[in-house]
Amino acid sequence: MAEYVQINLEYMLPELETMEKIELFNKDEVRRIIKKRKEYEYKLQRGAKFKEDLLNYIRYEWDLLVVIKNKTLADKSYAPKRNNVAHSVSQHIQKLFTDALRRFGSDVKVWLSYIDFCVQLHLFPAMSQSLEKMLQLHPDKPQLFVTAAQTEYNILGSMDRARMFFLNGIRLHKESELLYRESFSMELAHVRNLRKKNKKEEISDDDPVMNGRLAELIYESSLMNIRSIELISDLYAISKKYPFVNKLSDRIFNDIQEKFKDKELRWDIVARYKLENPPEDSTAKDAVRECIAVYQEAVKVLNTFEMWSYYVETMLELNEDHTYLKNFKTNCLMEAFLEAHSAEKLKEEYYLKWASRLDGDNDKEKRRDVLKSGAGKCPSSVQLWEEYFKCLTLMDTPWDVLMKSFNSAVSQIKSSKSCPLPLWKFMINYAQLTDPAKAEDLMKRGVKAGGNVSLAIKTMYLEWLVITRGLKSGRKMYSENVEIPPFSIQFHKKMIELESYSANTDVHKIRKCYRYMINQFGEDSAEVWMDYVIFEQKEGDPNKVPDLYATANRTLKSSQAETFMSLYSLHKLDLETTDHSDDEPSEKKSKLSADENSNE
Repeated sequence: MAEYVQINLEYMLPELETMEKIELFNKDEVRRIIKKRKEYEYKLQRGAKFKEDLLNYIRYEWDLLVVIKNKTLADKSYAPKRNNVAHSVSQHIQKLFTDALRRFGSDVKVWLSYIDFCVQLHLFPAMSQSLEKMLQLHPDKPQLFVTAAQTEYNILGSMDRARMFFLNGIRLHKESELLYRESFSMELAHVRNLRKKNKKEEISDDDPVMNGRLAELIYESSLMNIRSIELISDLYAISKKYPFVNKLSDRIFNDIQEKFKDKELRWDIVARYKLENPPEDSTAKDAVRECIAVYQEAVKVLNTFEMWSYYVETMLELNEDHTYLKNFKTNCLMEAFLEAHSAEKLKEEYYLKWASRLDGDNDKEKRRDVLKSGAGKCPSSVQLWEEYFKCLTLMDTPWDVLMKSFNSAVSQIKSSKSCPLPLWKFMINYAQLTDPAKAEDLMKRGVKAGGNVSLAIKTMYLEWLVITRGLKSGRKMYSENVEIPPFSIQFHKKMIELESYSANTDVHKIRKCYRYMINQFGEDSAEVWMDYVIFEQKEGDPNKVPDLYATANRTLKSSQAETFMSLYSLHKLDLETTDHSDDEPSEKKSKLSADENSNE
């Protein structure tokens, strides 16, 4: 092994000596380069992680090449010799890439990295050959045919080779929308570029390239092999960017109209066409009406959420422009919302947008009714319910009415398998601002509600009790609930945090919290053991740490035990590198209520 490494390093020696002579790098920098190369060469010979090590070696040499080129640009002295060194390094990288591709040709990323390398160094013949070899090995990946075509066209301007890659890709993947879309787009972009170059020349009607006939053939092929309204819609949108293929755009639009009457997107395209292409003698208001007429016909044919969403979305877009017909367009939008709601085909997001537009002082009741209707139609939408209750509280709804609505909402949310926790939190926060006694009643209910609600409200109630009534009340609540499922790590951590804020920290009580935590979570969480260890190390009794370490390894499942040992090793290393004089705990400030000491 050492013999091979030495041979490779000796081969690089003249290059390294030249680096120092021509002042590319100083002696120390050259030594570091030698050391780094030696490390990589040994790793490659060992072969334990050959692929990873080889790619890291390539990255290192590539970075070195970039530094050499930048230094050569900044300082022209010794430029020819510096260029020779750069060439030598690039040859070394080529050799490494050749090895990588030979061994790991199944890895697309290796091919793409090498192609990128060829592009940056202007190794264009090698680039083209690599594109072909990559596709021979990976003919099952349509994206690679697109990459190859785009690379040939964008780097070398070779449309013929780009077409070849696209044609081969489509031959192998007749149902790939990506290949049709990208080849169609590139063909039209190429024609536009040719037309710009030949502005003064007259374009023959018989020229299939300049008139977009090749793009039309791609379109015809896509229509024959894939009946996809999404693809045809994309091709239509692309064609509209190029005025010289207006006839093709018209043909695609007519095909969309005739061949896809059962697709929602077809109706959306037709409606928008009416809006964007009104007759010369019509007004803007007429264009909007024509557009709406198409949508109203569409929802009779396809009474689906998707169809109504297209209708509403177009009305929303129209209302973004406030420069004309503001009131008329607002009325059209409100009618669309109302009609979709009546048809029971309005999505959650549109109820929210509808309500957001009812923000005037005179619209509070309408906003409330919209949100209530939306929440009723979409009972799993916690956001709709939350907005509804915000509206109720802003209207100063009596507490008993709020509670009746809240109970109904929670029941509906739970029935739809969603979690009502955000609604609980909102109502508790509101009650804390208006009537703390009601807030406490609600938190007590939340603690017993079960599931995620109980997990979160336990911690919230504990903190509220300590802040408002003192640590003694918090300890009592903790003791009453600590062994009642569902169990929560955050509940224990919050109690530990609150205990630690006390002016007279009680180590025994904190230790008791940690013991509860490891009893409930000690099999599955390395972190809870690590937290306990750190507490004993810094705040408690360091002599307990060895026993804790042993108990943790016996208790934890194997994967978590490994995690714990890693965390423990890092912690020990951190302790060894830290000045012990800085380890003493700083004096903590109490955030408890003023009557804490009296409560204890």
